[in-house]
Amino acid sequence: MATGTIRTLFFSIFTLFLNACTTTTSLQRVWFDKQYTGAPLNNIMIIAVAENTRNRRIFEDALVNQFGQSGIKATASYTEFPGIDKLSKKMIAEKSKTLNLDGIFITTITAIENEELYYPPATSYATPKPYYYNIWTYYPQVYEKHGLPSYTVRYENVKLESNLYQAGSGKLLWSAQSELFDPKSGDLNTVSESLGWKFIKSLRKAKLIK
Repeated sequence: MATGTIRTLFFSIFTLFLNACTTTTSLQRVWFDKQYTGAPLNNIMIIAVAENTRNRRIFEDALVNQFGQSGIKATASYTEFPGIDKLSKKMIAEKSKTLNLDGIFITTITAIENEELYYPPATSYATPKPYYYNIWTYYPQVYEKHGLPSYTVRYENVKLESNLYQAGSGKLLWSAQSELFDPKSGDLNTVSESLGWKFIKSLRKAKLIK
């Protein structure tokens, strides 16, 4: 098999690999109040603390959608506080009473890590299947080496912190660290919904929601 063909095949496979890569989400270091004996929460406000207003809306809407599909009423904070990025304690407390909230879910970015992975040149061996059945055509080519070029993959990790508070008392009921692996490679709405579903499963396990 010609070297040019090997290189073309390599780049085709590598391109497919990159295109197939999507943002992954993970939930870590989950804590919840094991002493909580109140009723499951069913009316929650979602607050995303972000400098980018568009990203805040996408994230809040995605979580509202996920909670809603799970039978829990949820409200995006930006719909109740249009044009306001930083909410005061008084604003949140008053809105909690107006909407009769029993929970407030807050998510914020704690760190953004930019990383780079370098893959050095590799070597492959050509083993063309059409020549397998004859030793005199197979053997001369099986040791033919073809160098594969090096490449670098750059990605971004976004670390988040999410807390669920009891609306009336302001008491912390649940907290978790989460991570978005290379969020720029995927659709933010899909990524947020994936993370939202992980939140819901964890909250159910803690018996804070049904």
